[in-house]
Amino acid sequence: NARRKLIPVFGKPDGKTISFKRSDSNMIAAPANLEGRRGVYAVIPNSKRLGGFIPENAYVLADSKTRANPGDLAIFIDADFNALKSEQNASANIAIVRKDSKGKIYGQMVSPDEKISAQTMHKVIMIITE
Repeated sequence: NARRKLIPVFGKPDGKTISFKRSDSNMIAAPANLEGRRGVYAVIPNSKRLGGFIPENAYVLADSKTRANPGDLAIFIDADFNALKSEQNASANIAIVRKDSKGKIYGQMVSPDEKISAQTMHKVIMIITE
């Protein structure tokens, strides 16, 4: 099944954030070890917001079925991922998952330094650079 070898691209840079849309109109080839894994999607990072540590022509792959823990890189979406319809736009960011002294989870952005929170948080499982 050719569909199992593709991963949808749900987000692309848009100013300070990533414009996130749960649509499979844009697809990329899946790395062999991710073929057929449901829940995996890609976003194109806003590399300036990440302090340039991920190149601009990269894809950041996240798994909507994998919980992100402190120390992980994650995609933070300002909407409920499971309720998003394919025509709806949401805003997303890539950040490091942190936990404050009270045990609250948040995202740490680097450039500029900023704390973010979001309704949905998915663990980044792979970064593909071309």
